[in-house]
Amino acid sequence: MIYVGESDETDARDFFTKNDQFKCWLSYAGKEENLYLSIYPMRESSGTERSQLIRKIISKYKPVCNEESSQNGQTTSHVSEPEPEPEPEPEPEPESD
Repeated sequence: MIYVGESDETDARDFFTKNDQFKCWLSYAGKEENLYLSIYPMRESSGTERSQLIRKIISKYKPVCNEESSQNGQTTSHVSEPEPEPEPEPEPEPESD
């Protein structure tokens, strides 16, 4: 699994090539013939429910193309963990005379 996301239309011939992540997919799959699509229909679900499932899958499996995706105004499944706060530098010990 290299990417998890949400889509309305998957039957168009150019579904793969028009996706923003197509280049990332190819970089891991090698060629378009190696790309496979898996669909989990959630017709009666809310957008919140779909987003929660996407985040859960990404958290567990860490698909590489979700990590590389950028926010572009579309519904994406890019989830990043917050960066931990850096540890403060220890204060230098006062020199004794």
